[in-house]
Amino acid sequence: LVDQGPGVIHVPSAFKGLKKLASRQYATSVAGYKVRADCPTCPNTKAAAAFFRTGTYVPKKPITVDFSVSPMFMADVSQEEQEGYFETFDLKVEGDWLAPTSDAIFFRKGDSASVDVFFEPDKVKKPGLYTARIRGTSRELSKSVENTLFELWAVVIKPYVFDLTSGYARRFEKESMEPGEVKRYFLRVPEGAASLRLVLSPVGGGKYTQSKLTLFDPEGREYHVPSPYVESRRNKSVNLLVPKEDLTLGVWEVVVLTHYVARDESHYNLDVTFSGFHYEFPATFSYEMGSPPRGEFTLQTLFDQVFEGRGSGGLYGYFRETEYTSKGDKIILPITLEKGVAQVKFKFTMERETYARLTDAAVTVTNDSGRAVDKSGFTSRYLTVTIENPDPSMEVDYTMEINGGFAERTGKPWSIQSEEYYQTVKHVPAKVWCDGYGYFVLYPNRAQTCEFELQGKPTLAPEGYMYYGELRFKDAKVRKNALIIPLKLVSEQ
Repeated sequence: LVDQGPGVIHVPSAFKGLKKLASRQYATSVAGYKVRADCPTCPNTKAAAAFFRTGTYVPKKPITVDFSVSPMFMADVSQEEQEGYFETFDLKVEGDWLAPTSDAIFFRKGDSASVDVFFEPDKVKKPGLYTARIRGTSRELSKSVENTLFELWAVVIKPYVFDLTSGYARRFEKESMEPGEVKRYFLRVPEGAASLRLVLSPVGGGKYTQSKLTLFDPEGREYHVPSPYVESRRNKSVNLLVPKEDLTLGVWEVVVLTHYVARDESHYNLDVTFSGFHYEFPATFSYEMGSPPRGEFTLQTLFDQVFEGRGSGGLYGYFRETEYTSKGDKIILPITLEKGVAQVKFKFTMERETYARLTDAAVTVTNDSGRAVDKSGFTSRYLTVTIENPDPSMEVDYTMEINGGFAERTGKPWSIQSEEYYQTVKHVPAKVWCDGYGYFVLYPNRAQTCEFELQGKPTLAPEGYMYYGELRFKDAKVRKNALIIPLKLVSEQ
């Protein structure tokens, strides 16, 4: 039901059920029922379903999970009629890991009714997604499914745990899926993790593989996977590193799916590895006359892991964080890509209150002749817009217009937070040493002093901007990056 939905409506059966529901005494008075339930990770800790994505924690007796059900009356129902409303509902449980404290509830007047539910953690031990529901049917009718007037949904997510016993890594070997199927892997990020690496690869041995990797963060936002497909025909794998800057604590969701047009069952391996590093990085770098720009930081490994390899990186351009506010329906941003700038990337974040007021928010970027070069919109509180410079040897101007479609015009100001990354054509590479060596070994719980040195001076950043870039630490054993440290620096002369 979670992956495929309830299916196509069978109209004759639906109409038959509707006639039954219409025979109730209050069928023309109550339009429906609003459900609110405990959801620890949701805003205000409430949602339309009980949802627990809280690590390995599952509430157990005597702790209850609380549901609240409220009748919603038709617009033409008088206050007197609402005061006279009384109806009894039977509760039918579908699922073996939860149980309500009562098998019936009563609605009096317009008051909400409470349903307290016990979870049984022993029945949701294995990692995975667990769903169950409680159906509410009027006592005037039978308890059959077609007479359901409200549903109380409960969802528990149990993640895989990564610790010393697993070496902070797991391999899901020789997994298989039929065309059109989906597999979910929930991963709890260990405290102190500096990166998450996912490798989706063919099994080999002539086994067919054609699947896609999708990743979601703890808030349910999809994380960008540049090359998400794995194929046996081309021996192609998916190799993704989520850096510390993006790796928020909580439960991440890995989804592997096989398209319904795949010609055969898909076979794959999924490797999950967390690396642990702790670093203290400066917010500045300095240079003296006749010397290259340089900076210093400390670095150590965690998780009883040893790192052996090299570091490299560089500065890629300049960036700033800012906020745009408007009292009208539009926010208009003039954008200039100066000579030597290859592109600019805007990462917008909208406040929850603002997003809740909108029916839609369209974003249009036009060039100096008025032609649209990019069209997009907010489908969540977050949006990334990238604008390319067609000729970085010249300066080019654009205009970005954000149109807020508000459900109600209140005149209240609204704002959007923005991170703006201007990538220059000229990148300034950086060398890295730890304890004086370009090739080094980092041992657990031993902080080492490291340095980076830029191989040139970066393009002068405009006032109010910082330089941005990254340092990458490549593990010599697996020949992959184990750590990426983002650089956001200001210059001190």
